[in-house]
Amino acid sequence: MAIVNKTMNFVFFGTAAMALSAASGAQAEEGIGGVYGGLSFGSVINNDDFLGNGDEYVLDGSGVGAFVGYNVEKNNLVYGGELNYAGNIDANSNGLSDYSGMGLTNVIDVKARVGRLFGTTLVYGAVGFTSAGVNASFGVPSSAIGSNVSLGVEKTFSNNMFIGLELTHRNLNVEDGQYISNTKLKLDSASLRIGMNF
Repeated sequence: MAIVNKTMNFVFFGTAAMALSAASGAQAEEGIGGVYGGLSFGSVINNDDFLGNGDEYVLDGSGVGAFVGYNVEKNNLVYGGELNYAGNIDANSNGLSDYSGMGLTNVIDVKARVGRLFGTTLVYGAVGFTSAGVNASFGVPSSAIGSNVSLGVEKTFSNNMFIGLELTHRNLNVEDGQYISNTKLKLDSASLRIGMNF
């Protein structure tokens, strides 16, 4: 139920934001090629059980991140790269949030993006590499590395600001450490993104 509620909240706010931008009738004065950056507001919507040693922990955190990237625009085709900092994702055990400091820290995604412009709306996909620290409470901290794949949509305003929604799937390999029993972790998140094309 929590996953459904989080997903519905993102869909509601994202749809409302897109509707407002469409209602404004604004058209981008310039293309979206070049440097862009902004803030993201993300939340986990689905994941594997995390850690172990007889207990199960659920990554269900949310928080603020930041991103910067570069777009190359050719006709309606847009491609480029992006560096995304997703922040920390806390773990939950038996309904207790931020359980003893367990969770992922400093989640960083490096992505290659490609998409298509439909007027002032960009629809894109991305693939890349993810790294993160792993806090194991009473155990020894370790790390996780792996891949990511994303789907997203962005609407650009006349002042070159944009708002978007992005869904990201991460497939991580967790380094063995004390109190960590599973070395594979799948993590899905949704992010509301607000930024500017420079």
